[in-house]
Amino acid sequence: GVPSGLETSIGMKLGHLIHLDGAGGGPAAVINLVHGFRNNGHSQVVFHGGQGRISESCASLNVKTIQLPIDKKWKIPFGLWVLVFALWREQVDVLVLHGQWGGPVGAIAAWLTGTKTIYVTHWPAFYTDWTPWRTFRNAVAEWLPCRIARRVVALTPSVYYQYFFRGWAEEGKLALIPNPCDFEHLPTQEDV
Repeated sequence: GVPSGLETSIGMKLGHLIHLDGAGGGPAAVINLVHGFRNNGHSQVVFHGGQGRISESCASLNVKTIQLPIDKKWKIPFGLWVLVFALWREQVDVLVLHGQWGGPVGAIAAWLTGTKTIYVTHWPAFYTDWTPWRTFRNAVAEWLPCRIARRVVALTPSVYYQYFFRGWAEEGKLALIPNPCDFEHLPTQEDV
């Protein structure tokens, strides 16, 4: 049961974009998706800022990674153009956008290059609406990828309904797909 618009054809080239290859659930979800798609006949490339678990995991799987200058907000204006060039060069069929800053940066780059996108809302930015400026900034950071992406994937029912109630993505564009869990690669006790 894959929602309409999320199907992938054998032999597609998938891209994943996350602003920071560091700690947290976003990199873990990207790694799980890369593992899941590697056996489905898809080639993949991961675009990321920083260097950490994703880089290590992709190296062991022989999946190409491209490090971008998007790991800090002040680098994003330059990193956007580096990403546009990388998308033109890599010619991905679908770019999966992950996270708060990967979402809007990737949406703009994908729009400029005509690349199809899916936006996965790991940890929505509105959880940090502490001041009027942050509220505005976070709303733009969520609204932009929701408007440009073909599908918006929420990982929990509460996030699904928040995006719907806030008007960021219409119900027909939203999908609820919980994070995958790879039982073959469970975290060690130390990682937990």
